Amino acid sequence: MKNTGFDFKDLKDKNKTTGYEYLSAHNYREAVVYDYNHPHAAGDMYSTVEDLYKFYQGLKAYKILKKETLEKAQTPFKNYHYGYGWQEQELKGKTTIGHDGGGPGFVCRFLTIPGDDVSIIVLSNVRDHSVFQIADKIIAIFADQTYDLPKKNTIGTTYEKALSGLYQSKNSYFYILANDNALSFKETNEGEGNLFTENSTKFYINNQNGETIFFEFKSDSNGKNTILNIVIKDKVVKEAKKISDNFLIGVTGNATANGWNGPDIKLIPNEKNMDVLEAKNVQLKSGQIKFRGNNEWTVDPGINDSNQLVQYGRNINVEAGTYDIIFNTTNPVRPTYQLVKKK
Repeated sequence: MKNTGFDFKDLKDKNKTTGYEYLSAHNYREAVVYDYNHPHAAGDMYSTVEDLYKFYQGLKAYKILKKETLEKAQTPFKNYHYGYGWQEQELKGKTTIGHDGGGPGFVCRFLTIPGDDVSIIVLSNVRDHSVFQIADKIIAIFADQTYDLPKKNTIGTTYEKALSGLYQSKNSYFYILANDNALSFKETNEGEGNLFTENSTKFYINNQNGETIFFEFKSDSNGKNTILNIVIKDKVVKEAKKISDNFLIGVTGNATANGWNGPDIKLIPNEKNMDVLEAKNVQLKSGQIKFRGNNEWTVDPGINDSNQLVQYGRNINVEAGTYDIIFNTTNPVRPTYQLVKKK
């Protein structure tokens, strides 16, 4: 396993890939790269499909762990589907053992079907749910089941405006994002999941449990698509109402008067360019700030090593002074910012 290791940030290799929060034929947003000592077991290692297959072969031959140790690790604990770092799931009628992994810009699915001596390894350098879709289709092939290929995501600009925005359910907030005539879903502490198209008001993704999650948009009494039902196994598990067509972006941090708990400094659209959000003559203390949406942490871009705004990015250091704060969403996938210090 010569292409597996730690410290991906400082890895020098011509085959090193770039992780993306968002990637399409027309747009992209690179993901932040953490220092290797930050995530530990949750996304600390890098590898390749070939090396992970060698790992599977070594496990199967009991060269890495003794048979009794591996069996104990892969046995669910007290009727729960987890053993020691291994997850057992029934997918498409097959008993699978494996685990998912990922971090900003990357996600993977590693599954084995012990009864068939099959290993399924899917790696992606885009942080979305497509790896689960792909793995499920492969399992369906081995299970001799029919399967459908994902449909093209294009929905048209009319539906983009009608469906995208900020939604509120009983217990949470989340965003439906529209880019390149397609929709994605963003929830707190999760990557963006690209929604596949069922029809103009119904979309779906597959999660790591092999479940299909449907997003059904309904019209309210005024005929607008402002109600969203999230459905699993024909049961509505969450109902939400759109509360804004736009990102309600603000500034938080210990450099602001209200600190990290807010309420945030609200950014207002510029009268001449609604894509530019700004706050004038803001008094900041020496400290740190960060942008976030709706006074909470579902969308909270910070900066990467190139001072670009990325989800999960670092806080922005500021000196005490009076500032104009500008947040430009002309390219909604890759917003930019300016801190203009007054003399």
